[in-house]
Amino acid sequence: MSSALELNSNISSNANKKTFLAFNFDYLPGFYKSKIIAKIGEGNQFINENFIFSKAVALANLLQKKQLNKVLIYHNDNDFSLAFAGIFSRIFKEFKIQTVYFGDFENNKITIAKEFFVNNDFDFFIGIQSIFNEKTAKTIEMFFNHKQLALLTLEDEKFLNNFTINEVNYDNESKEIPKIDNYFMDLNYQTNKFPLNDLKNKYEFFDNNNNRLEVFLKANLNKSENILPIKTNILSKFSLNKFKSNIAIWRKIFSSLKNKPDFVFWLKEDEVQVAYLQKFFYKVISEEDFQLLVLDYILKNHLANAFFLISKDTPDFILEKIKTSFNNIQIFNPENGELEKLFFKIKENQNEVFVLNNNKIFWSPKDQYLFLGQDSSFIALWYLQILEFYKENNLNIIEVIDFIKQNHNFVFKNKMQFFADNKTFSNFVDQLIFEQSNKINIINYEISEQNFNNNIISIKIGLPKNDYLKITYSKIHESVEVSSFFHSSNYSYKESVFLEYEIQNKMKIAKKDNLQIVQSSNKYKNILKFGFFISAIISIIFLLLYKFYNASFSNGSPTEIFNKFYEYFLSDNLAKSVVIINFALFWVSNLIIGMQLKRILRTQNIKVKFKHMFVGSIIAYFMQFSTPFSFGGEISYYWYFNKKGYPLKNVSATLTYNALIHQLSQLIISLIFIPIGFYYFSELFVFNSIEKILFFVWLIINIFLNVVVLAIIFIISVWKKLQYWLIKIFVKILNLRYLHQIEDLKKNEFKYQFFIDNFKIHFLEIFANKKLLFEVLFFYKFLPFVINFSFLTLLITMKNGGYNIGMISAIDYLKFISGNTILAMSNNLSPSPGGVGFVDLTTKIVFQNFFKANDLLNLNIFNFANRLFNWFIPYFVSSIAIITVWIGEKRNDKYQEIKKAIEINPQLKTQFSRSHSRFYWITLPLLFAIGASLLLLVFFH
Repeated sequence: MSSALELNSNISSNANKKTFLAFNFDYLPGFYKSKIIAKIGEGNQFINENFIFSKAVALANLLQKKQLNKVLIYHNDNDFSLAFAGIFSRIFKEFKIQTVYFGDFENNKITIAKEFFVNNDFDFFIGIQSIFNEKTAKTIEMFFNHKQLALLTLEDEKFLNNFTINEVNYDNESKEIPKIDNYFMDLNYQTNKFPLNDLKNKYEFFDNNNNRLEVFLKANLNKSENILPIKTNILSKFSLNKFKSNIAIWRKIFSSLKNKPDFVFWLKEDEVQVAYLQKFFYKVISEEDFQLLVLDYILKNHLANAFFLISKDTPDFILEKIKTSFNNIQIFNPENGELEKLFFKIKENQNEVFVLNNNKIFWSPKDQYLFLGQDSSFIALWYLQILEFYKENNLNIIEVIDFIKQNHNFVFKNKMQFFADNKTFSNFVDQLIFEQSNKINIINYEISEQNFNNNIISIKIGLPKNDYLKITYSKIHESVEVSSFFHSSNYSYKESVFLEYEIQNKMKIAKKDNLQIVQSSNKYKNILKFGFFISAIISIIFLLLYKFYNASFSNGSPTEIFNKFYEYFLSDNLAKSVVIINFALFWVSNLIIGMQLKRILRTQNIKVKFKHMFVGSIIAYFMQFSTPFSFGGEISYYWYFNKKGYPLKNVSATLTYNALIHQLSQLIISLIFIPIGFYYFSELFVFNSIEKILFFVWLIINIFLNVVVLAIIFIISVWKKLQYWLIKIFVKILNLRYLHQIEDLKKNEFKYQFFIDNFKIHFLEIFANKKLLFEVLFFYKFLPFVINFSFLTLLITMKNGGYNIGMISAIDYLKFISGNTILAMSNNLSPSPGGVGFVDLTTKIVFQNFFKANDLLNLNIFNFANRLFNWFIPYFVSSIAIITVWIGEKRNDKYQEIKKAIEINPQLKTQFSRSHSRFYWITLPLLFAIGASLLLLVFFH
């Protein structure tokens, strides 16, 4: 790697310094290492027709100067690549340079075009590929080669990048360009290398983009019943974007299997993935594991005069094994683009060549074809031959792979990919190098050469004992690829997986303050999602209100209670003040919860925005009253905080601590006030009715459940063996046939173990903080409970019901608090959403003591008013808040995308009237005005 910057041979000496690395994120499309890569658009960082025109003129001058007069242009099946190929050909025509097109027919790839180029009389090659997906937008990649696939020289690239064009007139009319449309590499001549008769295993192939293999298999199917018909449509609904997980696609493949093949092949572009049948389940063999199997096969079956081209990143133990049996070995740097030139030189004499690059091994046999070994059809047939070899020799391929790992200094290699803009990438590197934990011991790092024409930033991070990380950042695609190389002599498999997830955590932290926004391009899908969201909220509110209505009015006239409620609470200013106070308490309670969550997260050194805590508490308020046992509240916290980029291990520790403290505070408050309640509400425990018996049983069950839940939360949070046992059971469930969990089971276990270990560390750190424990229990739990404004609701009801409240004393307030404790504990784990039905019933049973024996009307009014103030109005307001936040976040996401686009291309500023959302600036004052108007209407009507 060429290095422009090599810093800090001992990073740990600067561990306490806050250091930042500076990267050159500027990018001007140009010739660099015989390539041009950029997005299509307007501006200096983009490719467009004017750019192609200028580079075509520059290239035509270079070719004319070197007397290179015949050019082959490959383009894939896309309007942009075809249009750009047309510009090159029309410019070349003016310079008397002959052009021939090689189109993307029969799913031919650029390697086949190069095959044609080297086998025919051409002087220069241009390959043009356009790539489209939601993340990379419209990207063009162009490749340039001299004869024998030689790269452009530095002098060539300097000339092309600095060339200034004069006016060139060319014929813009579309002309017929000679085109190659019937060339393909024939697999059939290789039939003797891949005999399909008498196969020992049964195989099935999945491929959407390869007609050659389908033709070949159809021609040879009569030779074997062990090759099932190839399936070409099963993957049609899936995007094969490399940043998407393959799990969903493999699940689709596995669910379509009917004939139980021993091996399943999935052909992708220039690679093949293989899954095997183990008992009743299919397992995918990882690329690095299959590489070991292929290497073992090569060592056992190929002559010593074969040639090897090996990437410099290849693990040492593989290189040493090859050196023991083969002499013709060359090491290449994959970043310099020199592989094809080296490959061509070896293949000039039709030598047998093996190429080891990353986790892939290509085989090019002794024949006239140059790139046949990189064709996925050929690779699949070669893999079939390899698997047959082990079957014939009664060797279990998994045992062979494990034996190699156990008897060599195996390297655990892993590749992680993220999308990240410039700021996030810088944050990630700073997090990884300068804010390191003792889990990642970084000793040095090296940054590759940076210049305007280089799309890639490459960093190699050195770890102890020759382990290292390699980070590659694409300025165009705004993507990060992190490859890790950990020797088995230094790390166990579990430790390597833990380090992998530690790196992923660093990326999550880096993204926290600079979230990546992904907008759905489907307008109708967004409308449908919004409609479903609103409909769900309205339906939940209607259903719970209906249940509340029935529970409230079962013993009285609904009309009379409404009239009485108006008379009691909306007829004089004192009562109206109680309404306003109760409305304000909803916001105060959410402020308190937000402050509590912020306090807990801050003890873990997490930067917290209070508005996130406040909004999260409102969303959780709605969700916990919409779900049985209030479980929706915790789920909504997880969802919202994860969306805002807070580390999951810290969020999990915080919410678990919060749940533990809630149950603990309920238990402590119950131990204090329920004995008092036994005295003041002794008639509740005179079992002279079914209702009282059921109530007492339900109270005891809830106290027992409170203790059990408290114990479960604590035990599961700290008992490591139990945690690991539960993880093992969970992973086995995921591995059930119909769930089709195709990941490495051990790695899956380690993934959850990593999460639970990190969670446990943070949880115990929080729990050990006695000051925080006291603060949360006293200020955020105990005080809000004992300062209970529902007592005002009771007093207003009694006053207007004809009771003498002048005799009310502090003893009555203590009685009320003890009764409220009984009520809270009996509904602590209510299966009814919002406690509807249960709370209403228990409220009437407990607080009947404050009213005359037959005064059901005032008891119902108190229950109705109390539930209205403490449940329905807050529930309704939180539903409006959640809708407002949902729409507001969508609007913010949209304008952040606009702002980001303008930063990249300032010329776009004229196309937008603004680059920031005004939704909250308009909506919040409007909602505040509506709310204030309603309160004023209540107070002054």
